[in-house]
Parts: sequence; C-alpha cells; structure tokens
Amino acid sequence: MLNSELILAKENQELLNDKIIQQTIAILDSRLKVKGIEITGVEDAINYLRLQLELEEIEVFCVLFLDNKNRVIEFQKMFYGSIRSVEIHLREIIKVVLALNASAIIIAHNHPSGKAEPGNMDCILTNKISNLLNLMDIRFIDHIIIGHNEYISFAEHGLLI
Repeated sequence: MLNSELILAKENQELLNDKIIQQTIAILDSRLKVKGIEITGVEDAINYLRLQLELEEIEVFCVLFLDNKNRVIEFQKMFYGSIRSVEIHLREIIKVVLALNASAIIIAHNHPSGKAEPGNMDCILTNKISNLLNLMDIRFIDHIIIGHNEYISFAEHGLLI
C-alpha cells in the first residue's frame, strides 16, 4: 500500500510541475504579445525559447517575428517533426514574415536528444534562410538550438553569414 501511495504522490507532483510550467509559459506568452517585448540580446530569446522547447519530445521548429526595434510581433511553432528531424518549408516562413510585416526573425528548434550541437542540415538550413532573407532586406538575427540545459546560438558562434 505504501509503495502505491508513493507512486501516486510522485505522479501528482509531476502533474503539478507540468501545470506550473504551462502557467509560466502562458504568462511569458502574454507579456510577449501584449507588451511587444524587445529582444535586446541572445539571452532574452533563450529565456523564452527554453520554456517553449526544452520539454518537447519531438523536434519543433519555431520563429520569433520581430519589428524594426526587435520587439516581438508574434511567436509561432511552425513545424513539428520526429525525434530526430523536422521538415522546414521556407515558403511558409516567408509567407508569415510578409503577412506580419516583420523586419527581422529569430529561428529556433529543439534537439530532443538533449545535445544542442548543430548538425550539417542545421547549417545548410541557416545558410538558405540567411540568403533568402538578405534578398528581401529582412534581418536574420539568430538560429538557436535548444537542448536539455544547454543551447547554441549561431550568432554567438559566428555561424551566421
């Protein structure tokens, strides 16, 4: 009987933790949307994106759409994949950039494996997006990969062209 009570208590604690995380994300979402918070550096983006992506069990690709003062216009989880990859459609990203009249973007995705190290396809995607945005005079601020308790910023590591 004691063992089943311990299991139940642990499950209840996990549910409570999940609710706390969901409420925290909701608060951050509302602040980003209501106030148009300014992203002044990588750390601002990381703090928000980690809450959004770190616990995802599949790869999720998202975009922070920013105005000309780096204030958030909108955040979207755009593409969902598998445990190892996610298929990205550049056309869909550009459609939203234009619809929102965004001046800049930050892209991000998670690595469910926990390692934030970029793969070859991450670098290829980054270069394609960078080239496309340059043609359209839209600033590409960063590509961030979120792992478990770690991240990598392409901008910080000089990996953006």
